[in-house]
This record gives sequence, C-alpha cells and structure tokens, in this order.
Amino acid sequence: VDDYLIHIGIVENIDKNRTITFLHQTSRGIKRHYMNLYYPKIYKKKGVIYNSFIRRKRKSDKANTPHMAGQTFNSFGRIK
Repeated sequence: VDDYLIHIGIVENIDKNRTITFLHQTSRGIKRHYMNLYYPKIYKKKGVIYNSFIRRKRKSDKANTPHMAGQTFNSFGRIK
C-alpha cells in the first residue's frame, strides 16, 4: 500500500509562471525539481519545465496514476 505522505521538499523559488522550484532528497541525492499547481499535468511548455516527474512509471500503473509533482502534491507547511 502506498503512503502518499512520506515525502517533503523545501521551496526555493516561485517564478512568474507560478512554477515552484523545490529541493528534495531522492535516491540519487538532493535534487532541484519543479511543480506548478495551476498546470499539474503539463511536464514542459515552450521549453520550460512546469512539473518534474516525481514518481517512476510502473507497468502495473493504471492509466490515471499521477507521476508529476503537481499531480502528487498534498499540502504546504511552514516552520517558524
């Protein structure tokens, strides 16, 4: 069973297209990825990345399984 609340990222920037640049830990180290909640199903538009692939595609995935950051987003938090 997948637990969808096991991953966090740190927001680094929000650009003019409202794409969020965030840092997070992957199996290959700390990486910079992108997420746009206004366009959650778009990977790239006019050469600009809107959403990074955050989950690997598996043969067993259903057609509507989310794979990009904007599709898998749950919530924001803040540390003071």
